[in-house]
Amino acid sequence: MQVRFGYFLVLLGALLWGSVGVFSRALGQMGLTAMEVAALRMFVASIFLVPILLAMGAGKDFEKAGRRGLLRFFLISPRGLFWSALVGVFGLALSSATYYISIEHIGMSTSSVLMCTSPMFGIVLGRILYGEGITNQKIVSLVFNVAGCTLAVTGGALEIESISPIGVGTGVCSGLMGCLLTMFSKAATRYAQPLTVVFYGFVAGGALLSAFANPFAKIAGGMPSGFYWVAAAFGLFPTVLAYFFI
Repeated sequence: MQVRFGYFLVLLGALLWGSVGVFSRALGQMGLTAMEVAALRMFVASIFLVPILLAMGAGKDFEKAGRRGLLRFFLISPRGLFWSALVGVFGLALSSATYYISIEHIGMSTSSVLMCTSPMFGIVLGRILYGEGITNQKIVSLVFNVAGCTLAVTGGALEIESISPIGVGTGVCSGLMGCLLTMFSKAATRYAQPLTVVFYGFVAGGALLSAFANPFAKIAGGMPSGFYWVAAAFGLFPTVLAYFFI
């Protein structure tokens, strides 16, 4: 029963994650650029995590892990902060930004498929960084992965003129960033609780993106009706809640 419930939570998390493109498109139609959408998502998500981490620090379920205190899950070592920053910059900020740019050029469905190139990078980087073996099973899986992504992008017709290099390139980059998210998160969670890593990752990612595209300047100038509801849902459902379930 627990195993089935676990599968259900993973499926629910995947569905929430898959709604990212819907929200990013809606915000794009309201006047935000892809970089501004990505920055806004980071900051809104970090705001939602503050009361969650405070509640975790005050909760009895976490007393065994250390001294009880409201701010306990905001404490992080320098090494943990370093790896969390890498999670935020590469795995969260750049992953989101490249994915949204890809959506603008080739659409949500194709961009989502290109994010699935992440396992391909995982196999290569696993071999280079950790000396993991490349088995026949991995090679076969990699071939199917590349073939499936190629068919999704080209529709079976290899006409170079009809393919957007920017859309495909940023889509593949989002897959690489997704792979780095997994690797950096693995290192970061050695020094801090996973949600602490995610919180500081969101803050670092939002700060980086805001240096190039500050969404708040445009928001201060006035936004369409319903903007704040969409922005809040964007930070909550496909971001914070998706991390809880997956």
